[in-house]
Amino acid sequence: MRRVVLCVAMMTVMMWFEMVAAADKPAAEPTAAEPAAEEPAAEEPAVEEPAADDPATAEAPKKSNRRPYTATEFEMENMTDIELEGYAKISKIREDSIEKMKNLARDNPNYANIADLFYRIAEFTTENIRYKLALQGREYKADYARYEAGKLDEPPEMPVKDYSPSLPFYEKILMEHSTYPRAEEVLFYYGRNGAETGKSTGDDDLVEKSVKALNKLEEHFPQSRYLPQAYLISAEYYFNKNNLFEALKYYKKLTENHKESPMYLYALYKLGWTYYNYQQYDKTLVAFEEVITALREKGQEDSTLRNMTLKDYVITVSEAGQGWTGHRDYLLREVPEPRAHAMLHELAAMMAQRGFNDDAVAIYHYFISLNQNAPGAVDYWDQILATYRWNYGFEDVEEQVRKLRHFFRADGSWFGNNADPEIRAQAEDLIIKWDLALAEFYLEEGLYFNKGEESFQLAIARCQEIIERGAGRREEQAWAGILLAYQGLIRLEGQGRLIYVSENVLGPAYPDDYKLPKKLRRMELASYEAKYMNAADKYMALPNRNGQKPGLKPLEKMDMAASIYYHAALFNYVRGRNEEGLAWVDRLIEHNPAAKFLGWAGDFTFQMSARAADWVNLQKRMKAMLEAGNTAVTPEASLKEYLCSGLIEEALLLAATKSYGDAMERLALAGQTCADNIDKAGEAFYQLGEVAAQGGFVPQARDALQKVLNDYGKSRYRAMAQRALKKIKDK
Repeated sequence: MRRVVLCVAMMTVMMWFEMVAAADKPAAEPTAAEPAAEEPAAEEPAVEEPAADDPATAEAPKKSNRRPYTATEFEMENMTDIELEGYAKISKIREDSIEKMKNLARDNPNYANIADLFYRIAEFTTENIRYKLALQGREYKADYARYEAGKLDEPPEMPVKDYSPSLPFYEKILMEHSTYPRAEEVLFYYGRNGAETGKSTGDDDLVEKSVKALNKLEEHFPQSRYLPQAYLISAEYYFNKNNLFEALKYYKKLTENHKESPMYLYALYKLGWTYYNYQQYDKTLVAFEEVITALREKGQEDSTLRNMTLKDYVITVSEAGQGWTGHRDYLLREVPEPRAHAMLHELAAMMAQRGFNDDAVAIYHYFISLNQNAPGAVDYWDQILATYRWNYGFEDVEEQVRKLRHFFRADGSWFGNNADPEIRAQAEDLIIKWDLALAEFYLEEGLYFNKGEESFQLAIARCQEIIERGAGRREEQAWAGILLAYQGLIRLEGQGRLIYVSENVLGPAYPDDYKLPKKLRRMELASYEAKYMNAADKYMALPNRNGQKPGLKPLEKMDMAASIYYHAALFNYVRGRNEEGLAWVDRLIEHNPAAKFLGWAGDFTFQMSARAADWVNLQKRMKAMLEAGNTAVTPEASLKEYLCSGLIEEALLLAATKSYGDAMERLALAGQTCADNIDKAGEAFYQLGEVAAQGGFVPQARDALQKVLNDYGKSRYRAMAQRALKKIKDK
């Protein structure tokens, strides 16, 4: 009777294989999201588990860059040394046996036990591949540890599980020997080997076909001892395809019906991951807790699966928004206290990222409460204030700063129990840091939210108070805050003349006619401009400047020294103080000729140079910008035009002193430099003709004037060149 049932079962399997072979590619699975992300996301209420018979009821899964511990890693991790030793001893014997059995099957196609022969070939082949994979897995794990330690530049590649040499023999049995007594094993190993091979080699069709074979195992062999493995392979397939509804079904079949299976805990871990993707955090945490506790009870406290589950447990708690004290107590039961505390540190940081600020602050206060006099209280208070700084109102931050001062007061318990000067200095610096943060709040109000003069004055007052009280290593930051506040006040006083430029550079620029330099009446600096200059001198005189600036995001990449040089030059420029302004420009060039601030200064540098008749140094300034490639703000064409103006004007001064050779050399260079600028090149060659004629160099004069007519006939110097050429025609 059993033989008849088996025959019917195998015929059904054969018919199914024929249908799979003839079928087109399967329709795409319903799209589901990737595993959940570590980045903060808007929290949604947990959803109920989707109904088993209705995929449409499933909540949209979450997206993530995280990935769980994989079944491949789990299998490699759990191959024992004893198993490896056993495989090593018989591997060569099996290779010889495989070759002999293949020859026997080839030479005796009617061999009575050929189905058994095929099975043995496939079995030996599979076992030898598993042995090699286990060795490669050990090597992969060692290399990955070296990669994480920074000893390898690239991560190692995971071993490829290619069981394809075994598949034809299993398939022959299924297709040609339907009454084979070991059909249950053949069907499982065919499905398992095919799924692993397809996954490793990227053959999705093979994986799909193999998973369907495994699903038939439950139908024809409902009591099969291979069902747990078949469920896991199917669940992993659907999980990796992001078909979480089907993955959930198979993980639950394994965990609910096969608790004795070696892969039960791994499947439970992945079941938790599936719930996580549905944002059913309570179920995720229950699953993770069972895995963590069970592995501890088995004596596997340091297994990779347990460590991965602990890590994902903390991440899930940080997203669940269900409080933290119960989870703290659980962690303290499950892992040694130092490790539990390290995990709570991670939890606090993640909760702050995800907007659970009260919980994050409570964790830091918990650590402080464990030992109010510990040196670590400095770091905990810093984290508390950082959370308040970016997530609460100004009044709340100010209140916390008052509590901070009280906690670290000179006559308090903490100072009395920490005599180490370095630790005390850290606490004192922390108070200064957060006093400055309050000043920066006023700067933000004025710079970004146009709250007016009062905000800037409050910022200045706070920074000056900190400097007078002793700002320590943060004195630079305090002076930088004062300078920025004065910039804001100057902007307000200018009533719109001063505008802020882009690219994260808070630099003002005054609209003016840059092309026609004008004489400006020399004036004294305005009140706030003079105060800015005084503060700039104090800042630049600091002995240990290292780039500390107010912690405002647009200032992160700003070169503070370049900003000061630029503003000092600008304020002198608008007051007609050309020599002083140019001195600051030259300091900026010496500091960094590629600075964006110098680009903003390009036009008014030309104007000040022209007003001061500083033609030689104008050329040096323009050349420095051109050589540094500083043309993003002041275009290359403008810099060349200004350079040519300097050459032409210097040449005319030289000609006035009868230094005709030097003058002609400058004019020729100007014409070449501005060859693409019709008017400027026309001017240079016209003046060259005039200077050459004055010096008696008639042929050179004719050539220069003729070049104006030939090459720059559309310039405004054409008519002048024609008249000049007529004057020297007969000479």
